[in-house]
Amino acid sequence: MYVKLRNLLIFALISLLTLSPSHAQQNQLKIGVILPLSGALADFGTAIKNGIELYRSENPNKNEFISFIYEDDQYDAKSSISAYRKLLTVDKVDLFFSFGSPACSALGPIVDRERKLLICFTSDEASALNTKNVIRAHDHSAAYIRALLGGLRKKGEKVFAIVNTEMGYTNSMLKAFQGNIKSDEHLDIIANVNPSEIDFRSIILKAKGLKVKTLGLFLLPNQLLIFMKQARELKFTFTLFSTNLIESALLLPHSNVLEGAIYAYYQMEQSFIDRYDVKYKLDAQMPMAGNAYDLTDVVTSGFNPKDGKDLDVLRKIFTRVKGKAGNSGLYSYIEDKEGGKYFSHPMFAKEVRGGRGIRID
Repeated sequence: MYVKLRNLLIFALISLLTLSPSHAQQNQLKIGVILPLSGALADFGTAIKNGIELYRSENPNKNEFISFIYEDDQYDAKSSISAYRKLLTVDKVDLFFSFGSPACSALGPIVDRERKLLICFTSDEASALNTKNVIRAHDHSAAYIRALLGGLRKKGEKVFAIVNTEMGYTNSMLKAFQGNIKSDEHLDIIANVNPSEIDFRSIILKAKGLKVKTLGLFLLPNQLLIFMKQARELKFTFTLFSTNLIESALLLPHSNVLEGAIYAYYQMEQSFIDRYDVKYKLDAQMPMAGNAYDLTDVVTSGFNPKDGKDLDVLRKIFTRVKGKAGNSGLYSYIEDKEGGKYFSHPMFAKEVRGGRGIRID
């Protein structure tokens, strides 16, 4: 009788330990990460995931109370919403990361209504300006454009033309460019195209006829290369400037046609570049990886399970960041009318040299 009772007690104890979550699991902060891990902008999503995982691999002692769950939305707003619902209801996620203006625009009203916090990796301030619970992970479009114009002005450029793809990110860059040129500078919008456009010959002939010398291609990576190849075939040469999408185009075949192009982005610390290269052997959208690494450090170092996981507690983890050393220099949480709620980083003009973006000094 005693043996049977003892065995029953042992069995009950084992069952309890097996079925009940540990103290660490009960207090764990779950972060749902919604990214384009496949599709045309997969290198952005992959870079963000790599940045998160690099931080976790370098700081294993900080992982006990933090977990990350990834979902692929292929840069599609409907898929972003589906991923959010799955992460919230099935995985019981507490905090969300996402990429791009489609996800940010779609999820902003939802997280406001459901009192969740979303950290969105996008420079398109319009996608988050009217939300309460969305913080953008990096600078607004005007910050990129001011740095870009600084680089162009160093080259003596004053007359500009732009071909733009109709999408949230590039539209925000175009609007910022229009709002930041000086009175003695001039801008022509040569064409607005849809994201599936691949025949630019008529646009090239128009720009050639207008004798455009400095042309901005605010296009998707594959469009950018196709435009440049078609321009070469039609013997149209010009000074090229672009958005940070150019760093994706640099990895595609025939990217040599982008040599000399000017754009704006973060300048990564060499120590991060070296560590990232050793682990991942690529540099596609490395600033995104560095940004994700830094924000993983913010939330991992700032979260204390004793404080709980409600909206106001999680928000303070991010809003108290001021002058913090990161992979692209000192960065801070900012809240203003121009950019909404976001993190500001040092921004620089770059020029493509030897297939890489080199800071213009």
